Amino acid sequence: EEINLENNKFTTVPECLCALPVLQKILLGGNKIKKIPKGIHQLQDSLQTLSVDTDHLHEPYKSLFKKVGLEDVLRQACSDAGVEYTGVKELEVVTDDYSNVTSKTVIDEDSGFSTTMTNYMMKKRQQMQDNIALEREREEQNADQLEMILKKSLDNKKQMCSDILDSPDDTAEYYNRKYKHQQMQIDLERQLRQTQDEEVGVYLANTASKDNMVEDMTAQQNAVDRELKGIVEVKDSEHCHLLADLLAGEKNTEAVMQEIISAAASKNAMFVAILEEQDSQLDEILATASSSAAELR
Repeated sequence: EEINLENNKFTTVPECLCALPVLQKILLGGNKIKKIPKGIHQLQDSLQTLSVDTDHLHEPYKSLFKKVGLEDVLRQACSDAGVEYTGVKELEVVTDDYSNVTSKTVIDEDSGFSTTMTNYMMKKRQQMQDNIALEREREEQNADQLEMILKKSLDNKKQMCSDILDSPDDTAEYYNRKYKHQQMQIDLERQLRQTQDEEVGVYLANTASKDNMVEDMTAQQNAVDRELKGIVEVKDSEHCHLLADLLAGEKNTEAVMQEIISAAASKNAMFVAILEEQDSQLDEILATASSSAAELR
């Protein structure tokens, strides 16, 4: 009559619960149930309490649980299954908070497992034990068969050796074949080793040739680098000489210009002195002329 599966990690409700015709309470609080089983309508005559968290529940059952309760949940399940809803005997809706984290809609609470669920689990356990025993029996049979096959193979080999070594001629022929086979293996190994040695020699020769080529290329590159370095040094020296010549030319040009400016300034001074002297003479002539005119008057 009661199933308590609270505080587990279930995301779905087992469909086998819907096959229990007298089930009255299903407690699923503390799980992450996402959907109600399709066969829940089969419990509409007996189911009175259904506890489930609504945080992970899919619509439309999530809204039905929050707003109304079990009756509308069963009515919706009957509608989805195409079955007429006849109603439950008694409804009890309780809202509780599991783990103080999320709000959940529950209908009644209980703490023990029902007798039906206990029987179901015992049957499942017995079935698993029977399967394990059957698997062990099969393994033992396979081990026995393998042991028989190995024993039979060993007996056959012993019989073959006994048949071969029965007569001196057969024994000599057997050892001759064995010796030839061993000799062929030795020759084959010798040929393989010789081939490997030749390949190693060719590889070493190619490697040495490549090393020589790399050394030659390195030497050529070093010679080119030295030549380029000499050319750059010569160009730098010429550039320095050219700059020195330019600086010297600029200094000479500046000195010449200074001389020219000095000469021009000297000439200008002489010309000004001459003009001043001429002005003085002219002033004297004018003064003399004025005094002569005054005397004539």
